[in-house]
Amino acid sequence: MSLAKKAIYARVSTQEQADEGFSIESQIDVISKSIIQNGDIVYDIYIDRGISGKAMDNRPELQRMLSDAKHSRFDEVIVWKVNRLGRNHLELLKIVQQLERYNVDFRSHTEPFDTTTPTGKLMFSMIASIGQFERETIVENVKAGMKQRASQGLFNGGRMLGYYSEKVADERIKSKLVIIPEEADIVRMIFDMYINGFGFKKISNKINDFGFRTINGNLFSIYAVRDIVMNPTYAGFIRYNNRTKNRKNNDAESAHIYKGQHDPIITEEIWNQAQAIMQSRAHGPRKVHKGVFLLTGLLKCPECGSSMVAGRSTHKRNGKKVMYHYYQCSRYKNYGRNACKPNSIRQEYAEKYVVDKLNKFTVNDEFIERVISKLNSQSKTKSEPLFHKLTDLERSKSKCDVKRERILDLYESGDIDKVVFRERINRFEEDVDRINTQIKEIKKELEESKALDQIPTEYVKLMIHSFSKIFKVSNRDQRKVLLNLIIDKITVGSNKKINEIVLHFDENTQKYLVEEDSTDNVESSIFMHFKLTI
Repeated sequence: MSLAKKAIYARVSTQEQADEGFSIESQIDVISKSIIQNGDIVYDIYIDRGISGKAMDNRPELQRMLSDAKHSRFDEVIVWKVNRLGRNHLELLKIVQQLERYNVDFRSHTEPFDTTTPTGKLMFSMIASIGQFERETIVENVKAGMKQRASQGLFNGGRMLGYYSEKVADERIKSKLVIIPEEADIVRMIFDMYINGFGFKKISNKINDFGFRTINGNLFSIYAVRDIVMNPTYAGFIRYNNRTKNRKNNDAESAHIYKGQHDPIITEEIWNQAQAIMQSRAHGPRKVHKGVFLLTGLLKCPECGSSMVAGRSTHKRNGKKVMYHYYQCSRYKNYGRNACKPNSIRQEYAEKYVVDKLNKFTVNDEFIERVISKLNSQSKTKSEPLFHKLTDLERSKSKCDVKRERILDLYESGDIDKVVFRERINRFEEDVDRINTQIKEIKKELEESKALDQIPTEYVKLMIHSFSKIFKVSNRDQRKVLLNLIIDKITVGSNKKINEIVLHFDENTQKYLVEEDSTDNVESSIFMHFKLTI
């Protein structure tokens, strides 16, 4: 009889670990020993660190676990507590139902229920509901407290240019804003330039030229400048913004403004003047640009590697205004000349080159075969050093496990106190976490290179031909979607000419192209991630 394979899923934030005192590694250690004692195997451990349990899409390890479950790589998922899987009742049920569809059981190590029975499902649902209720109650209490503090003219926290927070005397949590003179001068300069006709782009260029930086040490972007001009805190007010993600406008109903207890950096008159200018510009005639830029975000800047975005400029030619369309570096567009150069590429050249190259590639079966053969050859060469590196990491992990056991023995025998124990254990946890991350990355690379050897050439040809057929009958908007579906990136040389087009075929891309193809000889089970460079 084959041994059952168990997966362990864990999620923890830094604050939760500090509050609970029982580290995530200790929890995993207890679960792992329990699995082994029962005669089963720990298939893999999935850890999302410092990530909220609110949304499942934002948790990469959860997504990896669900993908492995889909491919029947283990029989059961075990968590320390139900709320580690998620705090939202509906999402919890969704995850468990998804596991059930894959014939994978779910169990909590510390909570007595079995989701394979009706009674266990009821208990699971009750625990999930309680977890969600606790979370929503905490959120509402925090919001109420923040609004109350704002109504008293007190700052709700966070670092902002021009101020630092100082605790109010005899108050443990209340804080008051205090001006930082040198940073306040930057704020005054920004408002002064804005009310004297400078736009956000020109202001960001100027203050970056002067060598000023944001509170995080970054260049000022047009958005950083805009946020400063829109912030009433600088005029002596406190804003409590109760907008939800569904609200699109920063209207009077969503924002509450209160008189603050702090000193203003600018006068109320300058603030009102700046807001009036912003309103007049917001309601001015909008520029209407026709046409779709096919390669926005796909082209990469030859200097800094950032994505390139749409750019337009007007010049006079033969006495007439002519509009020029080009792609330019997004860092230059957002942060100005201190971040990068425009490195502009004419739209007409770039799009014609990419479309022509794809058209030639999709009809040349011999070229497709050469590209795939080269890719498979590279994947074999790449595997051997990865295996050696994986062996070294596994050895390092084993040494860390031995050291951790020694520390546990010292603590249990009373040779070290709790503070020293936790400090040492935390250091080991950081080392183990780093090693585990590297191991997972290498395993993923090995899986991909192994999968590449198995890619049938005819299957790749089928997908590429399918793309070609769809692309030919698509309009410009549809072509942009298709290019984003199949292109990973387009590299550009220092001569502002395109070097390479990297195509990527993930599961979503393959499913779309296979489903669109009308032929019957498609093996729908061949979904694997790979890239081709043309």
